[in-house]
Amino acid sequence: MELWAAACLACLAALCFALCQIVLSIAAGRWKLRHLPGAPTHLFFGSLDIWPRKAIEAGRKWRSEHGDVVKFFLGARPMVMLHDPDHVGQVLKTLSAFPGRFLATNVEGKIPSMLAVEGPLWKFLRNSTAPIFFKSKLARFTSVVEKCAGAMVRQMGVDGGAGKSVEVLEAFRLMTLDIIGTVAFGVEINAIKDDTGEFGRVLRDFLQAARTMVSRGGMPFMVMRALGSMGLQLPPLVVQRLPIAQPLKRCAQLINLTITSIVKSRRKEPAMEDKAKRDFITLMIEARERESGRALNDLEIMYNSRLFLIAGHETTAGTLAIFLYHVTRHPEVQKKILEEVDRLNDGSPLAYESLEKYQYMEMALNESMRMLSVVPMLSRMAKRDFHLGGTVLIPNGTAVIVPVHLLHHDAKLWGDPENFRPERFDPNSDECRQRNPHAFVPFGGGPRVCIGLKFAVMEMLLVLIMLYRQYTFSLDISRTSVPLKYTSSLTIEPMDGIHLHVHKRENGRDVGVKAT
Repeated sequence: MELWAAACLACLAALCFALCQIVLSIAAGRWKLRHLPGAPTHLFFGSLDIWPRKAIEAGRKWRSEHGDVVKFFLGARPMVMLHDPDHVGQVLKTLSAFPGRFLATNVEGKIPSMLAVEGPLWKFLRNSTAPIFFKSKLARFTSVVEKCAGAMVRQMGVDGGAGKSVEVLEAFRLMTLDIIGTVAFGVEINAIKDDTGEFGRVLRDFLQAARTMVSRGGMPFMVMRALGSMGLQLPPLVVQRLPIAQPLKRCAQLINLTITSIVKSRRKEPAMEDKAKRDFITLMIEARERESGRALNDLEIMYNSRLFLIAGHETTAGTLAIFLYHVTRHPEVQKKILEEVDRLNDGSPLAYESLEKYQYMEMALNESMRMLSVVPMLSRMAKRDFHLGGTVLIPNGTAVIVPVHLLHHDAKLWGDPENFRPERFDPNSDECRQRNPHAFVPFGGGPRVCIGLKFAVMEMLLVLIMLYRQYTFSLDISRTSVPLKYTSSLTIEPMDGIHLHVHKRENGRDVGVKAT
């Protein structure tokens, strides 16, 4: 009886301690941001009922009610949303105060990925891999992108020629899988031809599991992050055993083994004399940090090549599909694109250096990313107290959210934000030159700006030029919603895909264009 009573007292004491910990954590978080305005939230859960699934709607409402700096909470975690581009620029550029991102709990625990780490390790990974994306390196990959895109372009003509509309989001997903497989791993996937082989199937399963997790907004893991802010962090071994984590965990384990095998194989190969054949993994093996001379180990290469795979697949495919959606709704824009493509088309293969000539195409691409950025928000974590503009205090331990979508639709910054107008990005216009540089941040900004930005832009421009050399497009309004319906969580994804009619061009003219 005494043992039973002692056990009950111990459990009661532990429960009381946990409750006190929760209450103290919540009180501390609320006290930290007492000086900032914000929407009322649940005492214990904060805004978990709407974040991140309804972040855009919530952010719009909060901004209209409370201004450019708004506080909210995820459990006890203090959060601040910024709408002023000057404030956004200060946060993104000040690495000493905001060295890393606010991320949901990772299924695999701590991993040496540039996305997840900060401090000296992040600096080492960034400095070691940055040369991979230098202009001299990217120029070597244009032929690979052109080959993979060419297969998709031909298949799109076959599918569109059958009288059916083409779901372009899935077509671009297959194409970007082919591109990243060859560029990153030196393996031809042939996803467009549905002949992927074992490695291709592993990649597709992993990407599908990651996409499913992201489409759910990472909510279970965001909840666990909120619990962690109250001192109730679940151990990684427990997280990995949750049912929601199993599909991604299994696929992650398989892709990790597969990539590790490729890395070990590359290390055994003699140094490649043909530099044009080097893939990302080979370049990472050869990479050295300039200051220390240190090389990346196998684990670092594996996790960061996997990061390039995820980042270079879904976001690129989504951006391309959304671009075609916007352009098909604006015939005058498509006409200008076709005129530019025809004027610059001399019949020769596209080269990296020639892409900068397609100025209007890039303007239209930027405008499409402004209208609907695939990544609707950015995050940073404050590691010390920081005063925005010298006045607004962001306390240590606060997660800062940059609402990219809302920033890109701010009427004070863009005038007529709901109007699709590529000319607003004309580099020769006063409108473009005078715009705040942090009003447009589809790839982030500051030292942690997307490392693959130049590769992504090169890839998208090349693909679009190839498409418009052969086709024009019109929207299948029977299968695609207008305005476009999409889910918004950690990324933007069209709910029903984007279906387009494909029209073959002959000698610079459209053939069989249908009115929609």
